[in-house]
Amino acid sequence: MPRTRAGRAPLTRDRVVAAASDVADAVGTQRLTMRLVADRLDVEAMALYRHVADKDDLLDALAERVLDRLNDAAAQLPGPAPGTPWTAVARERVLVAREVLLRHPWAPRLVHERGTMGPATLRWFDDLSAVLFTGGCSADLVHHAMHALGTRAIGYNAELLDVTPTGAEQDGEEMLSAMSAMSETYPAITRMVAEIAHDASTTLGWCDDQAEFEFGLDILLEGIERRRAAGGDGPPSGATGLSP
Repeated sequence: MPRTRAGRAPLTRDRVVAAASDVADAVGTQRLTMRLVADRLDVEAMALYRHVADKDDLLDALAERVLDRLNDAAAQLPGPAPGTPWTAVARERVLVAREVLLRHPWAPRLVHERGTMGPATLRWFDDLSAVLFTGGCSADLVHHAMHALGTRAIGYNAELLDVTPTGAEQDGEEMLSAMSAMSETYPAITRMVAEIAHDASTTLGWCDDQAEFEFGLDILLEGIERRRAAGGDGPPSGATGLSP
């Protein structure tokens, strides 16, 4: 790779975005600044503006970079064995995407807030749509499936966001105690809480967030497959409106 007179690799947009990703891993996107990225690259902050217009442009590029990584991870998956149900293929793609996002605590929120229908997003959903078509889903059912899967299809879900307060374990215990005290007012919730096992160290505070993500994903995929097997398409006749 050619070097500058200072012995450094020449600055490029890819290098700027990669450095911003490293900074975001350390401090989050809210505290990410052009100065911190420049320090990471050992250059003057003004040098970055030859490659990104401003922080907004940089954040958009970060979101696109993450989506590119989702496509890269999907491309590395081995081809499904003959006879593998399409639901299993789709499930694996979604869970691999989730793994990529979980490596970067800031990524799920950024993709949700700034991700657009750019090339990386379109490629991901096009590949997922192809999985459904191969499984025998109609175009109408694929359309509705993309709405139903929504952001979950690229590994994002609200519980992935870093919104759990410090001391989540204590908060979870306090919540369970409060629900117990309100058993007469909310008997069904109290019964549910009392009978299930909770892990207070997870993102949700008192549930196994990975298990809950997979449960929701499986419910969606199983429902889509039932529609396909029954020869159905989208919502029942008479239904109006679509929910993303």
